[in-house]
Amino acid sequence: MNVCDLDDKLAEFCRQMQAMRSQVFEANCQAAGACFNEVFYYQPSMFSMSNNQFTRKTVEDFYRFTEPTACLAHRSARTAEIAAQNEVLVQKCPVTQLQKFKDMLGYARAQVAQLVRAVYFGLMVVMHAVSLMAFGGDAEAADAAIQAMGMYFGLMFEEIGKTLMAF
Repeated sequence: MNVCDLDDKLAEFCRQMQAMRSQVFEANCQAAGACFNEVFYYQPSMFSMSNNQFTRKTVEDFYRFTEPTACLAHRSARTAEIAAQNEVLVQKCPVTQLQKFKDMLGYARAQVAQLVRAVYFGLMVVMHAVSLMAFGGDAEAADAAIQAMGMYFGLMFEEIGKTLMAF
């Protein structure tokens, strides 16, 4: 147990002491002419609220991320056994299958949205073709309908292409 964790006054006292240590360190390094640009205190027992881990665990995770074999010496046989057991048991967990199903639904939802847009653009082409046949006498309206049909035709094939490229 850490003395700084006993109550709020001690926690504030510890923060102030750490700030004073930082100022002394800064003064010493400036006097020596060998300062770091950023001060970082590595306290393995300090708990970080940003990721809900102790600093030691955060550093280990960083090294495991950058080099998976970096911290193997620190893993005990029991930790390795638990990790292996978890890899086997995670496949039996119902949530794993639900996650696959959720991913498939998300993929299907995206595909359906693209198909709906393609159908919409196709219907707009048909609507402008009908208006062209019904009101073919007006040259200006016919020209606008043909331009709109070309635009919607291109958009329809663009959406169909996106849908096919996903497969």
